Amino acid sequence: MVEPEGSAAELEEAEQARTLYAEELRQLGAHAIAVDQVAGPRGTTYAVIAFVDREDVALPEYLELESGGQKKRVPVEARLQERFEPEGLA
Repeated sequence: MVEPEGSAAELEEAEQARTLYAEELRQLGAHAIAVDQVAGPRGTTYAVIAFVDREDVALPEYLELESGGQKKRVPVEARLQERFEPEGLA
């Protein structure tokens, strides 16, 4: 059974989803990936944050994983941000 959309994801679930899907998100165009609290339709939840440097990156709305014997959905949120380049290395 999959949790309904809008169910709150726990911090541990979001961290697990970030770890499991990091490479896939990078291949889709994310240059950095984090976990943060976001406002959802039913209150605050944790989400995987994919930082992208262009607006046309197609990311999934959520990531699925097993937690406590149930399938859970962790939301994905894209944030537009330029890639970080350390000074002196460019």
